[in-house]
Amino acid sequence: MALKTVEEIFHQAIAADSVLGPAFGGRIYLVQMPQLVPAYPAMTFQRISTQRIWVHAQSGVGKESSAGFTRFQVDIWSNTATGGNDVSGLAQALINFLQKFNAYSVYPQGGSNFVMNQQLRVEPQTQPPMFRAILDIQIFFSDNT
Repeated sequence: MALKTVEEIFHQAIAADSVLGPAFGGRIYLVQMPQLVPAYPAMTFQRISTQRIWVHAQSGVGKESSAGFTRFQVDIWSNTATGGNDVSGLAQALINFLQKFNAYSVYPQGGSNFVMNQQLRVEPQTQPPMFRAILDIQIFFSDNT
Protein backbone atom coordinates (compact mmCIF):
# COMPACT_ATOMS: atom_id res chain seq x y z
CA MET A 1 0.00 0.00 0.00
CA ALA A 2 1.42 3.36 -1.02
CA LEU A 3 1.57 6.09 1.57
CA LYS A 4 -0.66 9.07 0.94
CA THR A 5 0.76 12.55 0.52
CA VAL A 6 -0.27 15.32 2.87
CA GLU A 7 -2.10 16.88 -0.09
CA GLU A 8 -4.15 13.69 -0.61
CA ILE A 9 -4.97 13.43 3.10
CA PHE A 10 -5.98 17.10 3.27
CA HIS A 11 -8.12 16.91 0.10
CA GLN A 12 -9.91 13.73 1.19
CA ALA A 13 -10.60 15.09 4.68
CA ILE A 14 -12.09 18.33 3.34
CA ALA A 15 -14.23 16.45 0.81
CA ALA A 16 -15.51 14.18 3.63
CA ASP A 17 -16.19 17.04 6.08
CA SER A 18 -19.92 17.51 6.77
CA VAL A 19 -19.74 21.29 6.18
CA LEU A 20 -16.95 21.81 3.65
CA GLY A 21 -17.64 18.76 1.46
CA PRO A 22 -21.19 19.73 0.45
CA ALA A 23 -20.28 23.44 0.18
CA PHE A 24 -17.57 22.75 -2.40
CA GLY A 25 -19.36 19.84 -4.08
CA GLY A 26 -16.15 18.32 -5.43
CA ARG A 27 -14.70 21.67 -6.56
CA ILE A 28 -11.46 21.27 -4.59
CA TYR A 29 -8.39 21.61 -6.78
CA LEU A 30 -4.66 21.14 -6.23
CA VAL A 31 -2.71 24.26 -7.29
CA GLN A 32 -5.14 25.77 -9.83
CA MET A 33 -8.73 25.60 -10.97
CA PRO A 34 -9.65 24.35 -14.41
CA GLN A 35 -10.59 27.10 -16.86
CA LEU A 36 -14.32 26.43 -16.83
CA VAL A 37 -15.39 25.88 -13.23
CA PRO A 38 -19.01 24.66 -13.35
CA ALA A 39 -20.11 26.53 -10.22
CA TYR A 40 -18.85 28.36 -7.16
CA PRO A 41 -17.70 28.32 -4.43
CA ALA A 42 -14.49 26.47 -5.26
CA MET A 43 -11.23 25.90 -3.44
CA THR A 44 -7.61 25.63 -4.52
CA PHE A 45 -4.65 24.73 -2.35
CA GLN A 46 -0.93 24.24 -2.75
CA ARG A 47 2.05 23.39 -0.60
CA ILE A 48 4.20 26.44 0.08
CA SER A 49 6.93 24.80 2.15
CA THR A 50 7.82 21.85 4.35
CA GLN A 51 9.96 21.96 7.46
CA ARG A 52 10.95 18.57 8.81
CA ILE A 53 11.83 17.93 12.41
CA TRP A 54 15.46 16.88 12.92
CA VAL A 55 16.37 14.07 15.29
CA HIS A 56 19.68 12.80 16.62
CA ALA A 57 20.52 9.29 15.51
CA GLN A 58 22.44 6.88 17.75
CA SER A 59 25.55 7.63 15.73
CA GLY A 60 25.28 11.25 16.87
CA VAL A 61 24.51 12.46 13.37
CA GLY A 62 21.30 14.41 12.83
CA LYS A 63 18.75 13.26 10.30
CA GLU A 64 15.26 14.20 9.20
CA SER A 65 12.38 12.51 10.96
CA SER A 66 9.21 11.41 9.22
CA ALA A 67 7.28 14.27 10.84
CA GLY A 68 7.23 18.00 10.39
CA PHE A 69 5.21 21.05 9.50
CA THR A 70 3.96 21.86 6.03
CA ARG A 71 2.44 25.14 4.93
CA PHE A 72 -0.41 25.37 2.47
CA GLN A 73 -1.97 28.36 0.80
CA VAL A 74 -5.71 27.80 0.55
CA ASP A 75 -7.81 30.01 -1.73
CA ILE A 76 -11.59 29.98 -1.53
CA TRP A 77 -13.32 31.53 -4.55
CA SER A 78 -16.83 32.74 -5.30
CA ASN A 79 -18.39 35.01 -7.92
CA THR A 80 -21.96 34.82 -6.67
CA ALA A 81 -24.06 37.77 -5.46
CA THR A 82 -23.19 36.80 -1.88
CA GLY A 83 -19.57 35.89 -2.72
CA GLY A 84 -17.94 37.96 0.02
CA ASN A 85 -20.08 36.36 2.71
CA ASP A 86 -19.67 32.93 1.10
CA VAL A 87 -15.86 32.95 1.14
CA SER A 88 -15.71 34.48 4.63
CA GLY A 89 -18.05 31.82 6.01
CA LEU A 90 -16.15 29.01 4.31
CA ALA A 91 -12.85 30.40 5.60
CA GLN A 92 -14.24 30.21 9.13
CA ALA A 93 -15.52 26.67 8.46
CA LEU A 94 -12.00 25.73 7.30
CA ILE A 95 -10.54 27.19 10.51
CA ASN A 96 -13.01 25.08 12.52
CA PHE A 97 -12.08 22.02 10.43
CA LEU A 98 -8.36 22.54 11.15
CA GLN A 99 -9.02 22.30 14.88
CA LYS A 100 -9.86 18.61 14.47
CA PHE A 101 -7.89 17.70 11.32
CA ASN A 102 -5.17 15.09 11.88
CA ALA A 103 -2.37 14.38 9.40
CA TYR A 104 -0.16 12.70 12.00
CA SER A 105 -0.82 8.99 12.49
CA VAL A 106 1.07 8.44 15.75
CA TYR A 107 -1.05 10.87 17.77
CA PRO A 108 -4.77 10.14 17.28
CA GLN A 109 -5.75 13.58 18.58
CA GLY A 110 -3.65 15.21 15.84
CA GLY A 111 -0.88 17.71 15.93
CA SER A 112 -0.95 21.46 15.98
CA ASN A 113 -2.51 23.13 12.94
CA PHE A 114 -2.33 26.92 12.67
CA VAL A 115 -3.79 29.67 10.51
CA MET A 116 -0.81 31.95 10.00
CA ASN A 117 -2.53 34.58 7.86
CA GLN A 118 -6.00 35.26 6.49
CA GLN A 119 -7.11 37.79 3.86
CA LEU A 120 -10.25 38.68 1.92
CA ARG A 121 -9.89 40.17 -1.56
CA VAL A 122 -11.83 41.01 -4.67
CA GLU A 123 -9.86 40.02 -7.74
CA PRO A 124 -9.24 43.03 -10.01
CA GLN A 125 -11.00 43.33 -13.35
CA THR A 126 -13.46 40.49 -12.81
CA GLN A 127 -17.11 40.65 -13.80
CA PRO A 128 -19.03 39.58 -11.86
CA PRO A 129 -16.65 40.34 -8.99
CA MET A 130 -14.58 37.32 -7.95
CA PHE A 131 -14.24 37.16 -4.16
CA ARG A 132 -11.25 35.34 -2.73
CA ALA A 133 -10.38 34.32 0.81
CA ILE A 134 -6.71 33.44 1.21
CA LEU A 135 -5.49 31.40 4.17
CA ASP A 136 -1.88 30.54 4.92
CA ILE A 137 -2.06 27.45 7.12
CA GLN A 138 0.48 25.22 8.83
CA ILE A 139 -0.24 21.52 9.33
CA PHE A 140 1.64 19.08 11.51
CA PHE A 141 2.09 15.83 9.54
CA SER A 142 3.77 12.45 9.38
CA ASP A 143 4.97 10.64 6.27
CA ASN A 144 3.87 7.43 7.98
CA THR A 145 0.20 8.32 7.76
